[in-house]
This record gives sequence, structure tokens and C-alpha cells, in this order.
Amino acid sequence: RRHSLIFDCKSGEESMDKTIYIAVDTDYTDYALYYLCTSPTTGDLYENYLVARRQDGQKDIPKQLQSSTSSLNLKQC
Repeated sequence: RRHSLIFDCKSGEESMDKTIYIAVDTDYTDYALYYLCTSPTTGDLYENYLVARRQDGQKDIPKQLQSSTSSLNLKQC
């Protein structure tokens, strides 16, 4: 079962964009892979992936996610 969260970014009462966060894969203890789909009120829709690690400073992609993320061309931010 995938879990999702919708974030509606507003400036005052005006909606600027809406982003859907979907947890694609997680081990619930160390890492999670998220798919983000952002729909601005003006402009094109864009998609991103995010690997989140529980411990501060862990910037590597866990080996459990390497095969499913290898084609995504992920970069550190």
C-alpha cells in the first residue's frame, strides 16, 4: 500500500502550486523513496524523486533502492 500526502502551497489565500508526495518504497526504519508531482497554477507540471534517510549525514542511496533508482539520474541536493 502506498501512502500519499498533498501539500497546497499558498501565498495569502492564493494557491501557488500543489505537490503530491507518494511513498514509493520504504523499510520504515532507515530510508524512503518518494515520488513528487508538482502542479503549479501557471506553467508545466514537473516530477521529482527524493530519497530520504533517517540518520543525519547519510547521503548515499541504500543498496535496497539502487536497482529501482539507477535510471532516475538522481543528484544530491
